[in-house]
This record gives sequence, structure tokens and C-alpha cells, in this order.
Amino acid sequence: VGVSASLRGANGEALCNTQAGTYRMFVLLQSAAVVLILILNVAVQVITMLLAFFERHHTLAEQEKSIAFSVFAGQFVNTALVSLLVYARFDEVNTAIESALGGDSAWFPLFAGSFRDFSDGWYPVVGVQIVVTVLLNVGLPLWPIMVSWSYVKLILPRRESSAATQSDLNIMYAGSEFLLSQRYGILLNTLFTCIMYSSGMPILLLFGAFIFIISYWCDKYHLLKFAATPPQFSDRLAFWTLDMVKYAVILHLLFGCWVFSAGKDDPSIELFPRPALNSDVEAYTKSLLDSVWGCEGLSPEATCVAADNCVWSNVTAGGGL
Repeated sequence: VGVSASLRGANGEALCNTQAGTYRMFVLLQSAAVVLILILNVAVQVITMLLAFFERHHTLAEQEKSIAFSVFAGQFVNTALVSLLVYARFDEVNTAIESALGGDSAWFPLFAGSFRDFSDGWYPVVGVQIVVTVLLNVGLPLWPIMVSWSYVKLILPRRESSAATQSDLNIMYAGSEFLLSQRYGILLNTLFTCIMYSSGMPILLLFGAFIFIISYWCDKYHLLKFAATPPQFSDRLAFWTLDMVKYAVILHLLFGCWVFSAGKDDPSIELFPRPALNSDVEAYTKSLLDSVWGCEGLSPEATCVAADNCVWSNVTAGGGL
């Protein structure tokens, strides 16, 4: 960068100045997208808590399950699917959207991106954004601890004098509510996102394990130091979470097939080429296919008829066809 800045073209402009400005704008927009995703993830937690009270569940377990699923669904769509759909390009779908909107689809950017597949150009753009978003989610377990610590250390000492009765003072020191349902939803989002994209970006498995370890210790510290005694929950939420894991495995298999069948920007080159088979294995496979299908793949016709296993030679010898 320093050398290119010192070298100037005929018009006096620094070399690569335009390219550097374009790259800086790209990094800025990508960082802004990550920050926006994190803000929306926090907003999803607050909104789902407010909406859950209007659903009027009969039991606390059903309410917690509803909150956990809503947090998971909202954050998963925001974290794992929005970037995939915005950068994806499906010409047929995009053409249909343009025709439905009268030829103007600028305000509906889905399926009008730059990548038709998980090509090698997809990973430094979309892949990096997803990885950074997942990694920054490690800060979500720290948020309740920071809020509770600030309240206990900074705000609570100033509010003690305003307590009129012992009951008011007890309420002040009761501690914050430990939201178990939100924690399940956040961890499910991390689990699904990491497992879904782990075929092409296996480092997500390491980041996911790191986030789970940090979440365990942060939740334990928050529960023992700052949180009020939570109510007694049933095991319904825990077993529902375990039941959801099988859908993460299905997503992993589907996206794994897609990722490993993807090509490079050059369609003639495979991104994950098939390793060469052993010569004996390849010969056996060819002979097995020939014994099943005859010599239909041989050309010209004379070569096919001369083959020992050719079904057409037997038909010709018998006077058929």
C-alpha cells in the first residue's frame, strides 16, 4: 500500500487508488452487515419475550418452549439464511420476480446476487460474513453478566436510600431473571448454523464448540452470582431441544451434498475433485457396469457388436432387429 501510494500515474493519481477505495467500501459494508445482524439478533430476543405473553400459554413450560423456538427461528433466518439468499443467484427465479414486479426488482434483492453455487468466490465474501457473525455471537452470553454487574455495582448502591420498606429493599437485591428459554434459542441457532455450513467451512465446528464452552461458564456464573432463583422447570424444553438436533443433521447432509458438488467459477473445474480410484478398483467397477449394461457405451457400432458381452451382437446373431 505504501509503495503504490508513492507511485503515481500520468494524471497524478496514486496507483491502485480506485481499487483500494473499492476494497475499503466492501469491507465497511460487510462489517456493517455483521453489526446489523447482531443488533437484529438481540432485537429478536426482546420481541419474542413480549409476544410470548400475548399467546396466553397454559403452563410456564409451554411459554418457555415457544420463546425458545421463536428466538431460534428468528436468529437462524437472520444469521444463516439472509446472507445466503441475498448473495444467491437463480436466474429463473429472478426473472419471474422481475416480471411480477413490472421489471423493477431493485427493492427485492433476493436471488439476484453474484453466486449461483458454493464456488471458490463465495467463501471470501459470504462465508467470511457468516463465520464472523457466528464468532461474534460469543458476546451474547456476556451481555446479561455485564448488565447485571453494572446494576449491582453502579446503580443499586444509589437506589438503596430510596427503599421505603424492607420489602422494597429485598426486591432490589432479588437478582435478575435467568431466561432459560432465550439461552436455548441462542444455542440452537449456533448449533444449526455451524453444522449446516461445516461441510465447506469446518472451522465453524471449532467456533461452535468454543461458543458452547463460553456459554456454559457464563451462564453458570450469571446464575450463581446475579440471577434470582429460577422457577422449577420440567424437562420438556430440554427434550424438545434434543429432538431438534436431528433436523440439524438433515441440514448438514443436504448442504454437504450441495457443497461437495459445487464447482469453481470456471464450470469445467470441480471445487472438490473426486480422488482417483485404485486401478484394480476402477477396472472392477468398469467390468461390473459392462456386465450389467452390455456395451452400450462403446462406439462405433462395429466395436460394440464385436464385444463378448454385447447384448446387440446376440440379437443380431439370432436374426432379431
